[in-house]
Amino acid sequence: MDKFRVKRKTYDDKLQENIKRHLNYFENVQKVLDAHATKPAKITLRNQWLEKQKVNNYQNEYDRIRGIIENNRVKGINTIEGLNNRKKQLELLGALAVDGIAGKSDDYYKKV
Repeated sequence: MDKFRVKRKTYDDKLQENIKRHLNYFENVQKVLDAHATKPAKITLRNQWLEKQKVNNYQNEYDRIRGIIENNRVKGINTIEGLNNRKKQLELLGALAVDGIAGKSDDYYKKV
């Protein structure tokens, strides 16, 4: 008599069967959910990269202007006064007067 008894399927068994049958659908649903979850993180990361790029551009321009002023290589439209004004603007934007390797400050080299 036990041979003929049919095992009742539970909800989990039915769920697993449906997942096996429709695996592509569930994979696509999971990809959509993952994409929505990672979108804010990607936006934040991109904004951080753009901010670092902007800071580096200002720092590079500041270093270039300092080099021109120190070496008295002013040519054409650039005057010492104009370059000094731009230098002050860049300092206000956060450019630093750093001489050295890998962003070490002047204080660091005085201590060494």
